[in-house]
Amino acid sequence: MIQPDPQLAGRFYNHTTFVNESQGEGEDAKEVAVPREVIFCEIMAKGQTNSSFSHNLMDEKKLEEFKERFPQGWRAFEDSGEAAIDGTPLKYLAGSTPGFIAELALKQIRSIEDLAQLQDSACMEIREGYKYRKAARAYFAALAALGEEDADFEGKEVVEEMPTENLTLPPKKQGKKKGK
Repeated sequence: MIQPDPQLAGRFYNHTTFVNESQGEGEDAKEVAVPREVIFCEIMAKGQTNSSFSHNLMDEKKLEEFKERFPQGWRAFEDSGEAAIDGTPLKYLAGSTPGFIAELALKQIRSIEDLAQLQDSACMEIREGYKYRKAARAYFAALAALGEEDADFEGKEVVEEMPTENLTLPPKKQGKKKGK
């Protein structure tokens, strides 16, 4: 099983390309370029829009691999609407504005977890990127201080405490709690 990469974002899209197909039989057979809708996946580092590359996913095995690697992008492609958010929506981060959230969405950053995991190079491409990354990490420190079970984000240490009285918590997730 392929694990999703938290530093990369995948955007799936349809693109018309020409595929050579055989038409006719015997001596009359010839290769003809036929237009065909093909799914592509554009891959980019979260926080950076100046470099990306696309993969042609005509091969079913490759398509399945990319669906596993970029599940958020695949859900957005299937829904043909807003990109799915894995994690805590950015609106719960203190100081975030609709304009800032839209700016981050252009860079494939859609959750507080995405923001907290940004590399330094990606922070440099975002207006006040270091400040907001620090605030995102502090958000998880405040959750931990409150004893919330969602207080962890993959592989990063928390760098600063944040007063819990300023913390806006997302609505509780439905379903069973961990360990029960």
